[in-house]
Amino acid sequence: MTRKMTCASLGVRMVKSPVLLLTTFIFAVTACDERSSPSAPDIRFSAIAIENTGVTAAMDVAALAFTYQLSLTLHETAGVRATISQVTVTLTDVSGGTTTNRLSSLQAFGTTQMPANGTLVSSGVAVTGQLPTAKEITVQVAFVDEHGKSDSAQMSTAVKAEFTGDWVGSSTITQPPGDWSLIRISLIQRDDVLTGELVTRDGRGFPLSGCVTCEGAPWVSVGGLPGGSGGCRIGLFFQQFEFRSGQMLRMSSRLGGRCPGTAIGTADLQRST
Repeated sequence: MTRKMTCASLGVRMVKSPVLLLTTFIFAVTACDERSSPSAPDIRFSAIAIENTGVTAAMDVAALAFTYQLSLTLHETAGVRATISQVTVTLTDVSGGTTTNRLSSLQAFGTTQMPANGTLVSSGVAVTGQLPTAKEITVQVAFVDEHGKSDSAQMSTAVKAEFTGDWVGSSTITQPPGDWSLIRISLIQRDDVLTGELVTRDGRGFPLSGCVTCEGAPWVSVGGLPGGSGGCRIGLFFQQFEFRSGQMLRMSSRLGGRCPGTAIGTADLQRST
């Protein structure tokens, strides 16, 4: 009759014949241990990164405030699906005060589902604040993965308006003297005060003076224009700004005034230094 060896009976037989059953003992103990300690299943949890963040600040003239629109991409990196539950955008000013906007995933990305190893591109992530005092924007994306684990992804980017430097770009204004189709603006910012110079394509230079909070938004007046009947009075009213990697890199302005008749145009400027 064949007798089945159990983990308990193995110890008794080892007492009677230790040398003969040494190999069998090692094998059997290993097998018993494997049966009593099964390996845990390998469960991965969703991991989401926030990438490619850019910010555009555009003035709402009626509200005398700026809307900060964020362009960002979510990237799932662990191969696990997730559901986006909420997106929170917080603007912090230089005094430490905050303005918060809470959005649903549908508002922010047009969907609630984050595919495994997939990406989502933002469609409406924004917050309102004041350009002269804004310092930093933080975005937090809350989600629950397919295993029920709750988590969040977060990133911050600086949005402090820094005007000092050289700016160059095209302009559509034609009435002031000289060729304004390409202009270079050199600015110096000291607290709220802006000073500098505007140089036209044909090398004419005009002094600039203004301030960051003038007219509810940054504004500079162009000096040195000819007088004559009624004279020339031209100003640049900056209404839109683009930030990338925490630095203000582009700004768009409306040029307007009289020279001597009504003069209207635009200028799109990019930081060159």
